[in-house]
Amino acid sequence: MKLQLIGMRIVREWIKLIPPGDSLAFRCDSAKKEKQFRVWKKWFQKNEDSKWIIREDIKTFFYYKPMHIE
Repeated sequence: MKLQLIGMRIVREWIKLIPPGDSLAFRCDSAKKEKQFRVWKKWFQKNEDSKWIIREDIKTFFYYKPMHIE
């Protein structure tokens, strides 16, 4: 759990740094990807911004930082 906290703290910093119109993607690609995806899915649904898109079919989490059009 501690590693998840550290990792997500870094991800939140990355979200602040990426330019508008860009995105982040995290894919569960371990030997036990089903289990890894279930654990991260619970984390994202409970603790992260609802802007994250969860794609169960490809075991991936996406975050898109929208462009600010004035």
